[in-house]
Amino acid sequence: MKLKSLDLTVKNCCRPGFVDGSGINDPAFIAALESLVVAGVSSLNHLKSLTLLRIRFIDLESPMPLLNPFFQIKDNFCTGLWSDKILIALATARPAASFVELSDDFGGISYDKEGKVVPGEKTRTRPLSMKVSSYEAFSTVIAIN
Repeated sequence: MKLKSLDLTVKNCCRPGFVDGSGINDPAFIAALESLVVAGVSSLNHLKSLTLLRIRFIDLESPMPLLNPFFQIKDNFCTGLWSDKILIALATARPAASFVELSDDFGGISYDKEGKVVPGEKTRTRPLSMKVSSYEAFSTVIAIN
């Protein structure tokens, strides 16, 4: 039987209040997740019958759950985490696949006077694309309103 779908979920819960190596505010974790997505996308070259690949990070204590990173390719339509590395892997492994949308930000996130992240109106719904470099904004702030 040929593999049709693959769903990988990374969960984070019961985390103390400091950076522990997993979360949207940790650049090393986001880089590792990007590497995982690149490896998953690269595997599509060998898994020809795979029509669904989903890789997602679920942080049960996230201050902004809609920005928990994910990647999904379903029937050659991609959503979620993207970067040049991911796009190159996708073009090599599944040339017919493409992203529904490629956005450079999460939709109007800004900072208030205290340096806290303030979500924009678009961040009230889950973004269709999440550029890896956009997560850098979370590595320098203390809290999200």
